[in-house]
Amino acid sequence: MKKRVLMRVSKIKFSSTRRARWFGWMALTVAALCTGLPAQAATDSETQIWTSATLQSDPSHASGVVGWLDLHARRGTGSTVYILRPGIGYRLIQGVTGYVGYAYVPTALDGKADKIEHRTWQQFILQGNAAEGLTLMLRPRLEQRFGSGDDLGHRLRIMARGTYTFSGLPLMLVLWNETFYQFNNTDWGLASGFDQNRLFAGLGFPTASGPRFEVGFMNVFQNREPTDHSLKILAVNAFWTF
Repeated sequence: MKKRVLMRVSKIKFSSTRRARWFGWMALTVAALCTGLPAQAATDSETQIWTSATLQSDPSHASGVVGWLDLHARRGTGSTVYILRPGIGYRLIQGVTGYVGYAYVPTALDGKADKIEHRTWQQFILQGNAAEGLTLMLRPRLEQRFGSGDDLGHRLRIMARGTYTFSGLPLMLVLWNETFYQFNNTDWGLASGFDQNRLFAGLGFPTASGPRFEVGFMNVFQNREPTDHSLKILAVNAFWTF
């Protein structure tokens, strides 16, 4: 009997240790992303409105084939960027899913010819509950970008995201940070090195059935030549799970 009790206690301690390590790993990832930002201030600022809709298989389901689709419309000064990004994935274990997909990214320029970019992409999503009401997610993504030239661009994106749901209330706090790194130069304008960083803070409104909405402010720093860009964005996002 004593041996069984000790075994149960050790399992509880192991579970707590794993949770602590998970939380610490995510916290360090966020800190690493944020501390990697350039110190200089951007010299060119713009206000934009970004909207998106994401359809994703329920991460709580058992292992198996899963689907992904996200749609975007981003209005800036003189242009609107659209993104159509379908994908298919496989849930390896609880909380870990891998995806591959394609993205069609046209930019409609006011009074000018549109620009078209095509991408293939691969990503992993690692997601779990760190504490009651607190969900953490890490999403590394690789992109292969086809533009107007002959060169293929390769980019890494790393997103760390946390949400806290208030007990008994249909309300969430949402915070995420995503850093982009371009691996190579291309003949159609991509430059190697740190590309941009996006930081979002806002509120989420989950519903019993239907979409979950997230509304908030996003600050985007874009490392550009000869002038860096700072985008102040009102972001409205909708999420469906199936």
